[in-house]
Amino acid sequence: MKVYHPFISEDVNVTSPPHPPGTTYRVSIGIEYWDGMPVEVEKVQMVYNGTVSGRRSPSYPIGTDDFDRVQVARCRLLEKARKMPMTPDRLRAFTPDSHAAKAMQQEKVASHVDAIMSQLTRK
Repeated sequence: MKVYHPFISEDVNVTSPPHPPGTTYRVSIGIEYWDGMPVEVEKVQMVYNGTVSGRRSPSYPIGTDDFDRVQVARCRLLEKARKMPMTPDRLRAFTPDSHAAKAMQQEKVASHVDAIMSQLTRK
């Protein structure tokens, strides 16, 4: 059973070795099922020649701007996701007892996105 269902994504090109040519970082937001409960999550996956490498964590070579570009894409997606209509799964992910609802109570996504964007644009 597939546990992750992205509803918005963006591929960020890798511009530096040692990643092989054709490598991208796939930044996405979607619903992931944790013990049967839908949770809205952010995800960064490694993509090699168009295929997601499911078990490989993203790595950002030191001295490159790969991480910064992924974060800018992440902020863009969060902003777009905030404006998207809610689906039944997204609504279930925001029930009062859900992980997402608890996270939203601790930190407002909009102010978080604004703070990250202002930091990244200062560079």
